[in-house]
Amino acid sequence: MNYFTQNTPAKGSTDFTFEYQNKQWHFKNANNLSLFKANPKKYASQDVGHCAWRMGMDGESVYGDPTLWTIVDSKIYLNYNQEVNRRWNKDIAGFFIKVNQFWLGKINLKP
Repeated sequence: MNYFTQNTPAKGSTDFTFEYQNKQWHFKNANNLSLFKANPKKYASQDVGHCAWRMGMDGESVYGDPTLWTIVDSKIYLNYNQEVNRRWNKDIAGFFIKVNQFWLGKINLKP
């Protein structure tokens, strides 16, 4: 939540926990928990805590580092290491094109 409210990550507490998409989410305070509960789709990372770059490039599910994040079009994306984060930030628009090409190639569009 702090990503959106204070432009920085914050360590969550087990005192402020919410289950969303079969995962436990921990928040810094009751206010952040309340905001998330009201609209989890708005505040959750787009790949539910996984690295957006890796999910898009090859479909592999590796956890993202919460300190390596970007907000694009009011959505948060995590990356799993510094090198990936540099690649991601170098060409975010190009990455989304590659993601769409990768995932469209996986879908069987036959009638």
